[in-house]
Amino acid sequence: MCGHCGGPIDISFARDNPGIEPILWAGFPGEEGGNAIADVVYGKYNPGGRLPVTWYENGYVGMLPMTSMALRSVESLGYPGRKYKFFSGSTVYPFGCGLSYTNFSYSLTAPTRSIHTHLKKLQPCRSMAYSICSVIPQCPAVLVDDLSCNETF
Repeated sequence: MCGHCGGPIDISFARDNPGIEPILWAGFPGEEGGNAIADVVYGKYNPGGRLPVTWYENGYVGMLPMTSMALRSVESLGYPGRKYKFFSGSTVYPFGCGLSYTNFSYSLTAPTRSIHTHLKKLQPCRSMAYSICSVIPQCPAVLVDDLSCNETF
């Protein structure tokens, strides 16, 4: 099955059908999209094949109005979160799902040096899940989008 659609749609019927094995999604393929898809299908190029979006089930659109722009869930209104970071419900395909003929290896590296950042009064520390590190910092994470930094890591 090959899909040429602008955004993710509920294709549970295809995912759950044993007669349909590969599903190729090509977002906005553009003028040369057909040639690009052929290059991938025939093995001339391997782009990695990871989904850049979460594919929600069709019931998702009824869970919140399209005028709701909050990314995090709004429990008082019963709105689920948006994006792979904040939505914990059932999905057709999650963000990052996909196949590749390439082998990847991931590892965490420690910084060679650290920079001390003075936190503002209302800037709370945020927790992070550490599964590999044995030493957990006192303040593992903080939102620093509004801070300016003149040093390079």
